[in-house]
Amino acid sequence: MKEYHNLFSVFNGFMRIKTECRFCVIDKYNISKLTLKQIEYLKKFDEHEYVTISQLAEDLNLSKPSITEMVKKFIQLDCVKKEQCDHDARVYYLFLTEKGKGIARLEQIADEDFIRRVENCLSEEDISLLIELLSKVF
Repeated sequence: MKEYHNLFSVFNGFMRIKTECRFCVIDKYNISKLTLKQIEYLKKFDEHEYVTISQLAEDLNLSKPSITEMVKKFIQLDCVKKEQCDHDARVYYLFLTEKGKGIARLEQIADEDFIRRVENCLSEEDISLLIELLSKVF
């Protein structure tokens, strides 16, 4: 029973550090002004190098006016930038800013921060052993 409690405690510590890393990213990019749905939309943006409002409306299965309003908010929050097409002045391309990319990749960035924290605390031998032990679970 003692081993169970030790394992539980270590696992909780691991998860606490991972959560701290996630909150650091959330604070860095000031995500509090966005809803979970809007974050999901930014992730959809991130699937494209650039995208038009029409393409985004189709991808998200939303109306163009809805996408236009969403894009206005993202531009105000410095998550998205809009540039006119060189070949067709009627077309505007939407790009994620660095902030937008950070928000869209929140989980990946938090995971990378977590891994760096683990690497900074353990020797190469310890890391190899941790990988070996955790590989048995997966």
